[in-house]
Amino acid sequence: MRQILLIGMTALLAIAPAAWANDTSFGASGSVFPGPRPNKDIRMVAEVIDARIVGDAARVTCRFVLRNEGPRQRVRIGFPEDTGGDVGERGLIRRFTSTVNGQPVTVRRVVLTSDGDVGGFFIWWMKDVTFDAGETKQIRNDYEVQLSENVEGVRWFTYILSTGANWKGRIGGATVSVDLGSVDIRRVIGLGTKPRQDHHREFLVRPSGAKREGTRLVWRLKDFEPTQRDDIMVAWYFR
Repeated sequence: MRQILLIGMTALLAIAPAAWANDTSFGASGSVFPGPRPNKDIRMVAEVIDARIVGDAARVTCRFVLRNEGPRQRVRIGFPEDTGGDVGERGLIRRFTSTVNGQPVTVRRVVLTSDGDVGGFFIWWMKDVTFDAGETKQIRNDYEVQLSENVEGVRWFTYILSTGANWKGRIGGATVSVDLGSVDIRRVIGLGTKPRQDHHREFLVRPSGAKREGTRLVWRLKDFEPTQRDDIMVAWYFR
């Protein structure tokens, strides 16, 4: 069985409000994705996402445990990057690398264009992975992503968990950690400060349930099927 990512697939929802597209750079990245149709055999047992804010970028390490509960198969796995505004085809992610069971693998950067969204480009970092029947594999992705920001002085980090719903069944467990580094917690929208404008409510920390551990915000989820309500957003005023 081979899961193929269709070039004509529609894009993930943009994180930034559409009205801000002309003066806003926005991007999102998220969990490994087995193509436009659900995979009925491979389960995401666990995922751990660690992001650290460094200046105008985030350094992210993603670890996924996938178990094949069906026959031997080769799967084309994509990691999504959604860009727009004045970013265009160059995207926001840089230095993307991946390993499978600790061994480096080749990753292809594929650029799709969006129908009906002028200037919209949707980028996938893709690799082919073969699973034997009953095999469990550890997949790791490391990358640096330029943070999104707008002319109103808001900067933000996003991470899409909802694409993980295309694996078999429910995800056993997920831990997502965003280390704010030198960002003043008092400038985080919805934690240390209220939205300056009513439309800035789009940038409230989500989902609910994050725990503060020093400079980190941590979400711990168990036995869940992710939806867009689980996608991570942390935003702050940088000026």
